Amino acid sequence: MENTTQPQTIPTTYWKKSWIAYVGELFSCVWAFLFFFVLVFIVIVVLELLGVLNSLGILEALHLKVMQFSDATRLAVYCAAVLTAIAFVLRVIWLATFRLYYDEDGIWVSSGIFPWTKGIYGIKWRDLDEASYQTGFISWLTHSYHTRLGHRFTKASEMTPSQIANGDKFVMEVNQILMDFVRHNEIND
Repeated sequence: MENTTQPQTIPTTYWKKSWIAYVGELFSCVWAFLFFFVLVFIVIVVLELLGVLNSLGILEALHLKVMQFSDATRLAVYCAAVLTAIAFVLRVIWLATFRLYYDEDGIWVSSGIFPWTKGIYGIKWRDLDEASYQTGFISWLTHSYHTRLGHRFTKASEMTPSQIANGDKFVMEVNQILMDFVRHNEIND
């Protein structure tokens, strides 16, 4: 018997990263600052020992004759703060561009800031096995869930977007749509 029902039209719904992802970026800034500080401090000390800063006129520009340990530390702190701020702003902008969504064809993730980093990847409905999310007290409290979208044929192609705001509702909707497709035999190759 042939299926005479019309294909289901799915409105595009977007899901974003939770606020907890932004808080996580604040904590990672501490580690980034320490990393940049150590890196810049080592570079400054090595360049000072080699006399490169003096020959390039950098010390005169900073109104220093010989760089003292405290001057090198201060310069490293300033440079590390600037690099950390730039990295933090870029990560926050990237988090804001993150979109998890589904449409008639499948489930997709789009993100990226720069033209060479923008992209979309996903799983077609016909290849989706199931959607699930991890539960826990913190997830329940913050409504931020780690989701898993399993691929029917290979684990390498499954998607695991994390810290999705109301990810539990997203998973329930995806599983409901998948079940509707299966019931109505609407999944096409």
